[in-house]
Amino acid sequence: MPLEPLVLPHIPAPPAGLAQRLNALAQSVQTGEPEARAGLHRACTMLETHFVSWLLREMRQTIPHEDGLLPHGPPQETADQLFDDALAKAVANAGGIGLARALEAQLTRPRAPRPADPTGTGSTASPPRTPAESR
Repeated sequence: MPLEPLVLPHIPAPPAGLAQRLNALAQSVQTGEPEARAGLHRACTMLETHFVSWLLREMRQTIPHEDGLLPHGPPQETADQLFDDALAKAVANAGGIGLARALEAQLTRPRAPRPADPTGTGSTASPPRTPAESR
């Protein structure tokens, strides 16, 4: 099942073209291309790193600002962002939170053929049920 672009409020978009890259790599794994599995693993880890970094940034915003190493402002925000990004990369490379593994498993699962179009409209969704069929 190809990944569709996912847009959620307050979550920044992943790096441009990541969904297309994941789908292309998953297709390469399905066709048995060498190095495809390693590329898919790297791409899934990159997505997990992006998500963990966002998660850390959101959690940091719940902490009251107190005097720290740097006064609160752009220098401290930059230092926090760099720390969050480095920590997210370390977390993802150490096995992460399971997002990369789950995504990789989903993308490498054998794909079933798409069902025939029952409505003739180009959709693979089932036709709407009548009230009599719902009973």
